[in-house]
Amino acid sequence: MNLRRREKLIALAAAGVVLLWLLDSLVLTPVWQRYRDDRQRALAVQQELFKAEQLLRRADALEAQHRGRMAAGLALPASQAEGKMLEAIERWATGCGLREVSMRPERADPENGVQAIRCRVAAEGPMSALVGTCWRMETASIPLRIERLRVSAPDSTADRLSIQLDISTVCLAADATESGGLASAAGATP
Repeated sequence: MNLRRREKLIALAAAGVVLLWLLDSLVLTPVWQRYRDDRQRALAVQQELFKAEQLLRRADALEAQHRGRMAAGLALPASQAEGKMLEAIERWATGCGLREVSMRPERADPENGVQAIRCRVAAEGPMSALVGTCWRMETASIPLRIERLRVSAPDSTADRLSIQLDISTVCLAADATESGGLASAAGATP
């Protein structure tokens, strides 16, 4: 009789272990896994929301910057953008002390509604004049880019440098300005 009772206890314990195992594998583990997955998705959504909020905060500043760039030269016709670039380069170069400034502009074919205007500039002057001119070009309100810069010293004293710059600016191509700007020219929706 004592043995029978012991067998019943062992059977009940085995049944309890099997029941706990079934409860764990069918209920607890899936619920816990779903909780972890939902938590990871919530963190991912929270990060996306944070990035979206940052973008919305920057939207006003980016819109003002875009309007400024459009007014400064991007929305101008190619001839006006070229003229504005040449005037600015001449003003900066002579203002910083470069001498014998010569400029040779050339226009590239429009691509994706944007036309590039390149200019090769040659000048002479001291290093401080070169640095000042480059600084003004890089911080200009008009869209300018220094593509190549070559500096050489014709004599060993290096107090007079020979400078060659390849500079470019961009403007909307004539067909892009007529159709509503860069967004329509590139095929994007506003």
